Amino acid sequence: MSTRTAISFLVIALLMPAVVTVAQKPALTKFESRRYVVYTNLTLEQAKPYAAHMDAVFDEYDRRLSKAGFRQRNSTRFPFYLFKDKQSYVAFLKSVGIDGEHSGGMFFYNSRANGLATFVGRQNEARVRSVVQHEGFHQFAYARIGRLPVWANEGMAEYFGAGTFIGRKFVTGQVPKARLKSLQRAIENKTAIPFKDVILMSSAQWHANMGTPNGGMQYTQSWSIVHFLVHGERGKYQQAFMQYLSNIHKGQSSAQAFEKAFGPGSYEPFEKKWRQYVMQLEADPLYTAQRRLEFLAAGMQRLYAQDQAVASMDELKTKLRAIGFKYELRSHGGREVYDAADDTMFEAPQPTNRRRTSSIKMLPNKDAKLPPAIVIRGLQAVVRIDWTLNEAERPQWKVVLE
Repeated sequence: MSTRTAISFLVIALLMPAVVTVAQKPALTKFESRRYVVYTNLTLEQAKPYAAHMDAVFDEYDRRLSKAGFRQRNSTRFPFYLFKDKQSYVAFLKSVGIDGEHSGGMFFYNSRANGLATFVGRQNEARVRSVVQHEGFHQFAYARIGRLPVWANEGMAEYFGAGTFIGRKFVTGQVPKARLKSLQRAIENKTAIPFKDVILMSSAQWHANMGTPNGGMQYTQSWSIVHFLVHGERGKYQQAFMQYLSNIHKGQSSAQAFEKAFGPGSYEPFEKKWRQYVMQLEADPLYTAQRRLEFLAAGMQRLYAQDQAVASMDELKTKLRAIGFKYELRSHGGREVYDAADDTMFEAPQPTNRRRTSSIKMLPNKDAKLPPAIVIRGLQAVVRIDWTLNEAERPQWKVVLE
């Protein structure tokens, strides 16, 4: 979620931390990364990886948008507020006149303050990173481009929000399976929002649609249009897309900017090409592998909290089915629900290259206090679950690609 009044692996140089008070409560520590001024009530050890992560994501925003002439011309760092729990996140936003009660993170701005904000709390690391990647784009676009048409602002934020790191490289263009299938069904059932309506939709209409069937679909379609313009026909439309953004920056309306970039009368031909692109698109097995390992890690975490150890994939499946385990991921485009009753959740997704095969394997952990690792091999990266102990000496997980 973004609101207009409210919503890594690189080495970073830090200044000596100084405690400052931001809007009375909570008291926050301030430090600088390469791209951000970070205000946090986490320990520096906890906060620095998130700052380094966003430095690398910022570099990708900068690389992509520099093609439209939006390269940074000074060293001004963006404010990034990172809280240890939702209570302190909500309290801070309230102190600057913003209601953050029903959000997990936001880019906010008003006359009193502005910045990128989120909290860690009970959110897993993957969720926190996806949120700040999405909201961080809103912050970047506002500072560099100005007010983007809502479809471009949200579509590009969703595009970057789905990005992931393979080692130290931030990779974009992932295609979530559930999102793709819902869009393909909408196209087949003729319930998709007309292409021109998406491009010309006002912010007021966008927000009016929230809570209706078009609420999630407008995010999904905007994401898919961005994906098409970036990747369609081997990047054929990238230059025109950058020209569209440049036209917006110069003050043109979405209609003027689109027609000047893509040509007059281009909506219907573009809609036809976009539909063809979406219907031929395939889900990204690497994205699917990440989500499956998140499901399995969350399931094992639940079992270990109940003192139920597991030693094999079959045992894990049996125990998760016995407790009716489900794992839910929410995004602006809707929600994905993963269920232990689904056999595929315990299998490796197969590569798009049919001549290759992938595998999933459970490996014992050297530390007896930690659950086993699970590794998926055979895709464009190795995907695995890494376990550590939190401050309460309970297992916590992270899905890593390398």
